[in-house]
Amino acid sequence: MKRAGRLYFSFLGATLTVFGLRAALPAAESDVGWLAIFRFLVVGVGAGCALGTWGTAVMIASVHKVTWPLVLSAGIVVAVGIAFALHSAG
Repeated sequence: MKRAGRLYFSFLGATLTVFGLRAALPAAESDVGWLAIFRFLVVGVGAGCALGTWGTAVMIASVHKVTWPLVLSAGIVVAVGIAFALHSAG
């Protein structure tokens, strides 16, 4: 369980770091140029890390019969969705 937990938290930390980097990047006036390509690559890497996080959470839940990684991942997604909705509305 210790190795699986380290793998899960590594993926989770990478996901939060990469998407935090994407949020910190300046908004683009247009969708051309190196910054747009960089933003696209950052989102792609973030999506890969997020899939790794979810896959590791499912593996932990199925092998070790605990659900806290699934609940933690789903809770983060819900919290970020609510924060995004509140930010977009106001």
